[in-house]
Amino acid sequence: MKVSRYRKEDSNTYALGATVVMEYLNNRPDLVMAVILHPQFRAQETIDKINTICKSNRIEVTTEEKPFNILSQKENCFVIGVIRKHESK
Repeated sequence: MKVSRYRKEDSNTYALGATVVMEYLNNRPDLVMAVILHPQFRAQETIDKINTICKSNRIEVTTEEKPFNILSQKENCFVIGVIRKHESK
């Protein structure tokens, strides 16, 4: 999935980290457009949960390294969620 550095005017934003992505998947799956897993991510139980939720909500899951180089300076970030921005009321 193609990602670019965050810009305020973009229609998407990014959730970095498994905990934040899981919160979106559990509470607002309608906003999650895709999930990107790092190839070195080894938490199989979490991977299985992500895949199950994404499959039932028709959310794309990919495994690739490049988006992490673009979006995260942390070496321990292994999950990125591509999130559709929603209007606040």
